[in-house]
Amino acid sequence: MSFDFENAFGSGEAFHPSTRERFPVGPNVGTIKEIDGSGSTSNFNPTIDVRIENGAKHIKDRLIISPKEFSVAKVVGLVEAAGVRRPTGADVDATSGRLSQEYLNLFVGKQVGFVVFLEDDYQGEVDERTGKVKQWDRVRGYVPPSAVSTDEVPIDTRGLPEANSFAAATVADDDIPF
Repeated sequence: MSFDFENAFGSGEAFHPSTRERFPVGPNVGTIKEIDGSGSTSNFNPTIDVRIENGAKHIKDRLIISPKEFSVAKVVGLVEAAGVRRPTGADVDATSGRLSQEYLNLFVGKQVGFVVFLEDDYQGEVDERTGKVKQWDRVRGYVPPSAVSTDEVPIDTRGLPEANSFAAATVADDDIPF
């Protein structure tokens, strides 16, 4: 059976890559552009949705406030990274841990360091094109921007061919015109 190129080109589905630039995996620096504390999880734990940008790059993070130590530690990490005072009194609901929107607004415009990692899809969904489990960019945590040196910020090479794939494209010396 042969492949029907005419049909494929005539009525096949087009592939378009994402035009959103991504932060590379590793340490990065960006500015908090939006922050919203009005959401909740299905367990009714408060959430903080953060949007961080640097030029055309952006990433969203959802922090969940629960009665678990790491949950609070990640929020405190964001507080310290942004250089914002710790919440007190009216800033925080003592029962649920929800932070007031007035307090969260102090973060808008603040520069933060953060670490991006790739997380496998929690349901193990497989990408049809690659046959691999889908992965999503996630923020592991926050650091002061001064803690991220420019030498540490990685170059985003996702989507480029592997280095060893260039070895197959060697050219004989006789084919080089000089």
